[in-house]
Amino acid sequence: MTVIWQKIVSTISDKTMVIDQHIKTLINTIHEQGHQALIVGGAVRDFLLNEVFQDIDIATNMPLEDLQKLYPNSQMIQKDNQNITLVINLNDQKVEVSRFRKEIYEDGILKVEFVDDYIDDCERRDFTINSFAYDIKEGLIDPYNAEADLKAKRLVMINNPIIRINEDHSRLYRALYFAAKYNFTLDTRLRDSINSFTFKFNETCNPNYLIKFFAQPYFNEVYNAVEPLFIDLTDGYMSEIIESDQTLITDKHSLLYYLIFKQHLSLSSKLMSLLHFKKRELQYIENHYQSIIKLSSLITFEWMANIIVQNGIHTIETLLHTLSKYKLIHHQNIEIFNDIKDHYYLSIDELAISIADISMDISIKEKYSILKQVQYFVMTSELVNEEYALMAFINSLSDT
Repeated sequence: MTVIWQKIVSTISDKTMVIDQHIKTLINTIHEQGHQALIVGGAVRDFLLNEVFQDIDIATNMPLEDLQKLYPNSQMIQKDNQNITLVINLNDQKVEVSRFRKEIYEDGILKVEFVDDYIDDCERRDFTINSFAYDIKEGLIDPYNAEADLKAKRLVMINNPIIRINEDHSRLYRALYFAAKYNFTLDTRLRDSINSFTFKFNETCNPNYLIKFFAQPYFNEVYNAVEPLFIDLTDGYMSEIIESDQTLITDKHSLLYYLIFKQHLSLSSKLMSLLHFKKRELQYIENHYQSIIKLSSLITFEWMANIIVQNGIHTIETLLHTLSKYKLIHHQNIEIFNDIKDHYYLSIDELAISIADISMDISIKEKYSILKQVQYFVMTSELVNEEYALMAFINSLSDT
């Protein structure tokens, strides 16, 4: 294989990356086929930061269809109808092998174009610290001089941050996450770009991103740098907070907890898995769990009934169990849930009517949504579970 990396091999470290022998064999197999193979992504970054790394990603210019023939039990992943990643199980360790490629956005639609050179491939990566690659023969590769950013603990986005964030909003939240996890400062251009965005919390902000962000050890430092963004994210919600809540919304943390644990809990059933953080990652939330308990104490019977209807009783039961495990939920919430479960809950199948009884000229999805409304009103005793009463309610909807 022709070596083309000397001009960009970094001097950041003379350390040798310790690679599992099965992964070395895979890389050498690709080399023997006349193609390049590099270790890329988080493993290289964490190696340089002296962090523990587990998942190994490999980038290559070898057609993945050809590689799959050598590893017939592997699994292909597609994007834009192209085979871009091959997942190979090596000694019970899953390794993702991806093609060198460019990612081009046209009118908001992502297009994939394969390339033969890693320099072209790494241009699609989000931050310079994620552009490192490692060649098992030649050592570290640093196309964007990320060595300087790593030493300065500075997070820099590759190319224009405004354009890159507009292409994919998740890049903004990944910037916050990485900075808060590794105690990096945001590059001036990146910070100013983030603060220039005018997102609305419930339109473009996935609560799951923020929960991960909050759990990082250097959350406060990063939050203070991008406070204008959060002021905009939360803009408009203060007017929705009822008077009894306002005594609890005393600072930025309280408001953000309010938005996530009250306004968006029903939209974020994945919170169950997100709360299974390692102990150190939970530290920030644990330090503030009293505030969360106070906020969660505001949850009413009606609100609990609504999230049960929207997410299913078993989902909410598991969620409450997880919150309770980490002392992130008020005992009154458990009592409300148990009261609903034991005395008020009924499934859609237990209603006196079915979806077939709704004769309105609307979609099945809309009919199902109406049944959920009926379920909620029966659970909250606003309707009796009798056919005549439920049909009268549905007919009143069609009249409007």
